[in-house]
Amino acid sequence: MKKTIERLLKRFSRDSFGGVAIYAAVTAPVMVGGAALSVDVARVQNLDQQLQRASDAYARAGAAELDGRSDSITRANRAIDSLISNEQSYAGTRQQVAIGTRRFLTDLPANGYEDAGQNLVTTDPRQAKYVEVSVNPTKIDTIFPPNLSRGIASVTLNAKAVAGFSFGVCGAAPVFVCNPYEGTGLSLYQALETPAERRRQIRFLTPGGGNDNFAPGAFGFLDPYSDKGVSGANIIRDQIAIAKTDSCFQSDGVKLRPGRISSVADAVNVRFDIYQGRYKKAEYSSNPDYAPAANVVKGYGPKQTGRRNKKRSSTTAACDMEPNSDAFAMPRDNCFENGTCTSLAGNMGGGNWDFLTYMEINHNRMRAIRIAGTTYHLNYASRTVTPSTPPSRYDLYRWEIDNNYVPGALTYGNNSHTPEEGLPTCHTLGAYTGDVDRRVISVAVLNCGELAANYDISGNSRERVPAEAFIDVFITEPMTRGNGQDSGGFYGEMIGTVKGDSTLARDTVAMAR
Repeated sequence: MKKTIERLLKRFSRDSFGGVAIYAAVTAPVMVGGAALSVDVARVQNLDQQLQRASDAYARAGAAELDGRSDSITRANRAIDSLISNEQSYAGTRQQVAIGTRRFLTDLPANGYEDAGQNLVTTDPRQAKYVEVSVNPTKIDTIFPPNLSRGIASVTLNAKAVAGFSFGVCGAAPVFVCNPYEGTGLSLYQALETPAERRRQIRFLTPGGGNDNFAPGAFGFLDPYSDKGVSGANIIRDQIAIAKTDSCFQSDGVKLRPGRISSVADAVNVRFDIYQGRYKKAEYSSNPDYAPAANVVKGYGPKQTGRRNKKRSSTTAACDMEPNSDAFAMPRDNCFENGTCTSLAGNMGGGNWDFLTYMEINHNRMRAIRIAGTTYHLNYASRTVTPSTPPSRYDLYRWEIDNNYVPGALTYGNNSHTPEEGLPTCHTLGAYTGDVDRRVISVAVLNCGELAANYDISGNSRERVPAEAFIDVFITEPMTRGNGQDSGGFYGEMIGTVKGDSTLARDTVAMAR
């Protein structure tokens, strides 16, 4: 019996079966804890990504509305609150990612690692360039035992994103104007939303010899091919004359083309069915890309052939025209006519112009006309118009096109009171039939005063400068050639910003951080 027990003890001591259970018992807590930790890490990472994607989406939705208009912040808030829906699925039940805070910013901090200070926060819709959106902190309960992680039973995550709106144009002429409202207390965007301001005529002039400092209301040229050196004068002229260019410009940086360019008037006047200088060639006057506007009223008539001017234009002598005192172009503002303009150093009118005489000559004394929602009653005997405030020249121009009332014999026949033919007759193909208006030029607007303090914009700079906006300008009359106060400049009305639905607009929403 004793020997049997001894044999059993020796056999048990040598037996290795079931040894793995010991190791399993020892390592099981480590393995289970490691698995739990792996699951926790994955859940935390996935939740962090969901929160970040949500804040990115909210910021992009808001930034897409920051176009500088008076309701941009209102639209941005509406887009953030209702346009986007984001859920998270790792912190308990699936639920909507709630928006925490939002701030609208005028600019970004100089260093990418810095948060935007209160000095960059704005409530002005015209100054808001960026939106910062934070989502509410979200808590995720951990699986890993708290007694093994110093009592950590949950992790709280949050996310923040900043997005900005960049606007630009493709196909526009390489022209910029200095913001005529810079430093006036009225922003460009406020002016463009005010009919009385849009009606004011501006004389845009090039400064001095082309290398002087640019003052508000001055205009100059952008360089569409700056990566290939300074673009030649013929390239700039042709890009002004053509209906659509192959150039693109963005608000975050445009390059100026230094120096003054001669004969720009020839390029601009192509839009008025006037083909002079290099544009007399058939490669321009027969090219559909250089066709004129559908309405080219400019105060011209047939050239004088004897003692008296002809009273009717003919298609056989359609281009043998010159300024004619019996014709009546889109009038300048009254203060330009009598030399009393004071705004913008005498280069901005008051918005009042001779609407009555224009209608008398070009529309055969029409007595009532409805333009842009307003009905005007014209009394030629008393020389009054009711209401007395005229429409903008651009609205009248569009009314003539849209209602087939372009002045001239082709519209009114032998009853026409003007010797001018307002429909284009010089270009062999007639008016431009594309999707842009040839009397409207899209230009970049620069805050030249502000830029002069930080950049060299005198004409020799090759660095990029930011654009405040891109706007459409209605050219009211042909550009003057030769010498004189108006030579090298053009008269126009500002219509509004180039909007996202324009065929030229190239708006971009991008994450800033």
